[in-house]
Amino acid sequence: MKKILILMLFCGFGLSTYMFGQSPSRVPATPYPIKVAQPNGDTITIRLFGDERKHYFTSIDGYVIVKNAEGYFCYAAINADNEVIASKYKVGKRGMCMRRYLKKMSKNERLKKNIL
Repeated sequence: MKKILILMLFCGFGLSTYMFGQSPSRVPATPYPIKVAQPNGDTITIRLFGDERKHYFTSIDGYVIVKNAEGYFCYAAINADNEVIASKYKVGKRGMCMRRYLKKMSKNERLKKNIL
């Protein structure tokens, strides 16, 4: 009897929450930089923007980054279909090639809009 009463109480609470529209609200991303490990063991610092439904990552200096199929954070690029994809340049230590690539690439607002 006690179990049935508790079950009815929880069901009533769930139904009243549903009926009165008390759904959970969106939670914003942390405003602080986050340290994450790349699959090869390198540690990088990234920022997260948005909420749990729509969000994107940036490098600490503002370049949009995405994860590739191997799990590495790479600098984002836009393909011919106007989709955000991972470039071949992984976030981490910057060599000459990567610096040249980043110099050509802007901290593109279009990337952020395509993600959101």
